[in-house]
Order: sequence, then structure tokens, then C-alpha cells
Amino acid sequence: MSIITNTADVADREMARGIEQSLITRLGGTVTDHSPAFPAMHKRRLRDLMCICTPDVSPDQSVNNIVGRTFRDDYGYRASDGPGYMTTGNFPNLLLNALNKAALAPYQAFPQTWRAWVRTGPPASDFKELHRVRAGGMGNQPMVAENQEYKDLTILDSGETYRVAKYGSMVSLSYEAIVNDDLGQLSQMVRQQGASMARTINKVAYDLLVSNSQQGPVMSDGDELFKSGNEHGNYATDALDAPGLDAGFSAMMTQTGLSSVETLGIPPRYLIHPVSLSSEVDILLRSTGSLEANQNSGVINRWGPTGPRGGLVSVMEPALDATSTTGWYLTADPALQDTFEMTFLAGESEPTFSREQSFATDALKWKVRQSFGVGAIDWRGLYYSTGTA
Repeated sequence: MSIITNTADVADREMARGIEQSLITRLGGTVTDHSPAFPAMHKRRLRDLMCICTPDVSPDQSVNNIVGRTFRDDYGYRASDGPGYMTTGNFPNLLLNALNKAALAPYQAFPQTWRAWVRTGPPASDFKELHRVRAGGMGNQPMVAENQEYKDLTILDSGETYRVAKYGSMVSLSYEAIVNDDLGQLSQMVRQQGASMARTINKVAYDLLVSNSQQGPVMSDGDELFKSGNEHGNYATDALDAPGLDAGFSAMMTQTGLSSVETLGIPPRYLIHPVSLSSEVDILLRSTGSLEANQNSGVINRWGPTGPRGGLVSVMEPALDATSTTGWYLTADPALQDTFEMTFLAGESEPTFSREQSFATDALKWKVRQSFGVGAIDWRGLYYSTGTA
């Protein structure tokens, strides 16, 4: 049996890549650029792959000895094995890489609808409170007379805070599964972990949006995110129809800066709604003719694909149905106006696995973790209607 001794060697490096690809495939992942060593490695038992990667271990030894040597505290690595072996050639690292890649596909496949309307902030370096400045808005530019100096414009600002938190759980591979050469349960758990983490991030974003009985979190000015009247002017009770969208459009477009009376003209870009309103949304945004009563057939639907306010993007979120089947939201393009911000801890923009070992149960365990946080930054690019009028 060939043994990986130095992954700086091309043949050894391809063998290590073939083993990793075999593990990815057996865990339910997809591999496109196969190593020449993949076909042979894919036929091997787990214990054989461990022997290929681990010095002083052979298939004629007991499974207990093979596993123990492979997953010992120094990860099956001795100083004499060379630096290349430590980083890429040992079995625990190859399996760890395979776990991360196998979990990535379901993580990316899960519909994380928050990504449409929430800005992703720069990575956080730690778990300390994050401070985000909400710019007050600049007034119109003054005319500069001939030979006159340019004047400074004062911009007041205020801030919002939130922090990153860690989320995660454990997956394990039993001693019996290794003996039986069975990765089926681990494969299922890994795929579920990827989808579960994506669903958790999505839920955290929407939990904040619907907090305080759908009025959102309390902002630094002491008012909820969605507040009617002079406070925030972005809360209503209109049903989801053309007049209701008109009211939301008007409210967003006439928002003013915090330090000026200038109208900001923020257009809505996304219509966020529960599944229960999906039929109404499809009709409202896709019909070319007016849907309002007492309108003749020649009147276009202003919110339709050919209307002057067409282009509103539907964001259907199943998590909203649990709190309201009638409420709906308008949000600005996050590139134009701050709304919510999602921040990931540096190095954890995707879920990551790290290895632990349980001596009590002879199981190999992996911890999956992702650290992130979401905060409401500004109300002026957001609008909510209960849909109960």
C-alpha cells in the first residue's frame, strides 16, 4: 500500500487530493475536477485511507489502533514526517476539509432571502459591540458666487449598536461507523448542519424585523423601528394593493434627513411579504392593466412590469407567516440607503468545522460554528404595513 510521506511530492499530493475528494463524495458533496487518484481512493475503506495517511499504521492492525493513531492529539503527525504532511496530508485534516466542503452546498442552496435587502458589513475582529453611524443627511448644495469661498455643510449623525454572537452544534462519527465503513449518518448530519446554519442566519434577521409585535427593535432615538406620525413615518395599516403601495412609496420618498429638512427621495426596491400574500403579489407586480375598480382597460398598472413604478422585487419569506399573514414591508436598495446590516466574524462568512474527540464514547466529534450578528441601522429606507385596514 502506498503511503503519503510528503505532500510536496506531486504523486503524494494527488493521492491526498484523491482521498479528500473520495470523502467529499461519500459525505454527499460534489466534486468536479477529480484527481487521477480519485477512482482508486474511492474504492478504499475508511481504515485503509487512514493507513495511507498515517505513519506506522497498517491494515493488519486492529481498527482501534488505526483510529487511535490517526486521531491522536498530534493529528497523526510527527516532526520527522515533514511540514507538508502536517498541513495537507493527514487524514483528520482531509476529513475536516471534506466536512466543510460537503456542508457548503446545502448552506449555499438554502434560500437566504435576507441577502436581498440587508447589507453585509465588514468582518468583525471580535465579539465587542459594533457601532454604526447613521448619517443625518446633507442638505442641498449652495450656489458659490464668483470669487467666493465654498462653505462647510454640517452633518449631524447618530448611532446604532449591535454585536456578533456565535451559533453552532456538534456532529459525530461513532467507532462502530468507522468499523462498518459507514459515513451515511455523518453525511446526513453534515448536510443538515449546512442548511440549518443558513436557516438560522435567515431567522435571526427576520426575528429582528418582526420584534416588538412587528414594530421592530427600539432605535437609539427611543422609538421603535416602525413608527407612524412625526417620529419615523413608516408604519401603516393599509392592505397590500396598488393604493397601499402608493402610500408606502410616498412615505419613503418624502423621508427627510436627520439634520436637514431636505427630502431624500428614497425609492422602494424590495417588497417583503409572507407566503400567504404571494398570489396577491404576483398579480400586483405582473399585471400590465390596472387592477383598481372604475378604471378602463386602457389604464396601465403603475406597479406592473410596464408601469412607471414597475421593478419592485418580490421577496417571499416563509418565516413571516408565523407572525402575520397580512403584514408587508417595503425596503430600499441597501446600496442606496442603510436599512439592516449583517456582520460575520472574520473567517466565518461560512460555517466551519473543528475536531474534538470523545474518549467516553470512542466517537469522533466535530463542532460546527458560525459567528454573526444583525442590527437595524436606519428606518428611513424601511416601511411596514399591517395589512389589516
